[in-house]
Amino acid sequence: MVLINAPPCDYAVGDRGLAGIVGREAKFKESIEDAIFYSTTLNCPRMHIIAGVPGRAEPDMVISILKKIFKMLDLIKYRGWMGCEYTPQTHTLEGMKWASIYGIGSPLQNV
Repeated sequence: MVLINAPPCDYAVGDRGLAGIVGREAKFKESIEDAIFYSTTLNCPRMHIIAGVPGRAEPDMVISILKKIFKMLDLIKYRGWMGCEYTPQTHTLEGMKWASIYGIGSPLQNV
């Protein structure tokens, strides 16, 4: 098993993840504790945490949240993989421009 998803909570009421949702911190903590339990039980070293970002567009809409997450990952010296799942507002290459502030270039620049 490559990774396990953290619980997205209640899809029926529109939940699409709890990370970064003000007022849902306790529920997010509970969902992460559940995911850690399942990850440990299944010996799965990676977890997909779903951020409940309205519109699910480019992450530049939530840069302040990303900066906090990246700072925490730097503090714990995390060196694993990270992913960013969203639906571009226009097209894929245009939708990747947000990543340049993190030193991530265009996917075509090395081609």
